[in-house]
Amino acid sequence: MARLDRIEKILKIPSYDLVLIGKIGVGKTTVICHLFNLIGEEEKTVGKTGKKIRKIGELLSTGAGRTTICEVILKPSQSVKSFLEIEPYSDEEVEEFIKEVCTYFWNKEHDQHSDMSDLPPAELLRAIRNITDLRDSQLGGNRVDKAVELAQTCSSLNSFIEVVLERAALSSRKQTRL
Repeated sequence: MARLDRIEKILKIPSYDLVLIGKIGVGKTTVICHLFNLIGEEEKTVGKTGKKIRKIGELLSTGAGRTTICEVILKPSQSVKSFLEIEPYSDEEVEEFIKEVCTYFWNKEHDQHSDMSDLPPAELLRAIRNITDLRDSQLGGNRVDKAVELAQTCSSLNSFIEVVLERAALSSRKQTRL
């Protein structure tokens, strides 16, 4: 009976703070998506057959780890519609991230005292590659690193940073609600 009383008291609490802590790639973001019904159907094309299937997917990016680059806070909405609200890094912070990533690629391409300790965190590399459209691609079965290719075309680290900052178009990235 005492246990039922404790459970009843717990269930009467209107809200909880929930924190997920775990190693990289264990599914924290996936749990958040499924706990809060942040899932949706999407149509995917399967393999060489081109067959289309409908798949349930998470609305927050998930993967094999290192996809969430910042703290995620979910708050209940008082409006009729649900939405995701993003609290972005400042333009200055993103510029510093971009400069860090550019310096890594520049040093890597120009053999300037670069070692693995200079490697920015994987999630930061992925984010900068995505917002600047410098993702790796495949060409004729070979991996093409667009960031390295761009670094090869620039005459200096500063010009490389300038081109990458232009590609980021930070001034047009103002949407914070989805």
